Amino acid sequence: MGYKTLELTLISAKDLKNVNLIGKMDPYVVVYLSDNPNTKQKTPVHQDAGTNPVWNYTMRFTVDEAAAYSAGKYLVFKIKHEQTFGADKELGEVLVSLKELFDGAKGKDSGAVQNLTYQVRRTILGWDWGLGCSEELLVGYCWVKPWMIFTIQDMMLALMIAALISENVVDSNCTCWVFIPS
Repeated sequence: MGYKTLELTLISAKDLKNVNLIGKMDPYVVVYLSDNPNTKQKTPVHQDAGTNPVWNYTMRFTVDEAAAYSAGKYLVFKIKHEQTFGADKELGEVLVSLKELFDGAKGKDSGAVQNLTYQVRRTILGWDWGLGCSEELLVGYCWVKPWMIFTIQDMMLALMIAALISENVVDSNCTCWVFIPS
C-alpha cells in the first residue's frame, strides 16, 4: 500500500448559520487528519463573506493508505468565524472517512478531481443539530502521484537549470540529483 498525497480544495460553503449580531461573518476552515492534529491546515479568512463563503483554497495531506482503511480515520473540517475580540466561533464541522475518499477514487485516473458536497453538522451543548440543516460544504479532492506535485522552489530550480544550459554554463547531458523529502 504505502503513502498517498491527498490534494484537497475547499471550494465554498452554503447557508452557514449566521452567528454575527452586527456585520457579515468572516468564515474560514481548519482541516486535519483525525489521528494527527499536528496536520492542521487553515484556509484564508473570507472577510465579510456572510453565510456563503468562497475559498477555492488547495491544501495537501500525506496519508498512510493502510491506516486509512482502519476504523475511525477521518478528515476533520472545522468551520469557524473569525472574531475581532475573543475566541473564534465554531460554525460547524464535517467528518469525512478517509476510506470513503480512497474508495471513491478507485478506477479513476490519478489527479482526476472529484467534487463532493457534505452537510455541516453543529454541536450545541453536546447535542448534534446536523439533521435537517441546509448548511453545506463543497470540497474537491484527488489523489496525486508524488511526481505530480511541484512547489514554487521546484519550478525555480528547473528554470535555473534551464537557464544554465541555455548559457552553456552546464552541459545538457549533465547529471542532476534531485532529492525529494519523504
